[in-house]
Amino acid sequence: MWPIYIALSKTFDSFATIVQKKILRSDDTHPITFAIVFQFITGLLIGAFGILIGDFGMKANGEFRPWNILIMLILYGFGNIFYFRSLKVIDASKFVVISGSTSIFTIITSVLFLKEKLEVPQIIGASFIFLGVLVVNLKKMKLSFGKGEFLALLGAAFFGFEVTNDKYLLSDMKLYLFLTLGFSACAAFVALFYIRELKYAKAILGKDGIFKFLLFCILYALQAIFFFQALDMSDSSSLVVIINTAGRIITVVLSIIFLKELDNILQKFLGVIFVVAGLFFL
Repeated sequence: MWPIYIALSKTFDSFATIVQKKILRSDDTHPITFAIVFQFITGLLIGAFGILIGDFGMKANGEFRPWNILIMLILYGFGNIFYFRSLKVIDASKFVVISGSTSIFTIITSVLFLKEKLEVPQIIGASFIFLGVLVVNLKKMKLSFGKGEFLALLGAAFFGFEVTNDKYLLSDMKLYLFLTLGFSACAAFVALFYIRELKYAKAILGKDGIFKFLLFCILYALQAIFFFQALDMSDSSSLVVIINTAGRIITVVLSIIFLKELDNILQKFLGVIFVVAGLFFL
């Protein structure tokens, strides 16, 4: 059942990334401000929905883990900042494939801390998917790795490490409480360090941009709900993130169609082929 949730998550995520890129193309949009406001509003939407359906709180015999929550605040809070800064300078299709390296970081921490094991075919599949990341990032037969690419990779590391931490938190918290903390509490945490950035929120919440912003929040909330539902259901967080990474090919295709990001199109499709090949080994 959980692979279906992954498919739904990636569908919503792909459209969310397209909308996000359109918003961040504006010179008036500040990435840190966007990260704070977006996380806070998305968390409120998820929390309100969880309360409405009566599924908000701790699980039976759930344990409160303050250190894990603090780790979540740091990794998710600043991971989003790295991502949004990256999207200001690189195209969406390249971004989603570079950030797909999240699976590599999750596999490492899941093996070390959750004692998960991957079979040889799954390792081969993950390698093909990671190869797709490198192929899309090649430019003129050389590895192009500037500031935007570095920020995307750094954000991927933060998110990859946090997925392993999420597995602990989801064993104690119901999904909607976990996601509310993961978004709104992270936004408040980051705002403590960037309080002056909030003065730019008007550019995001103004009448000219509020529709796109709310659409992005709703799409992102839906992808998060389906992804973490899959993570909670599955016995292997490594396999969840590997399949989730493969789903990023949807965004590559949609970025070409809707954003007309045609640069290095052959390399992007070659990267897609590697990702698809990797799926056959999983």
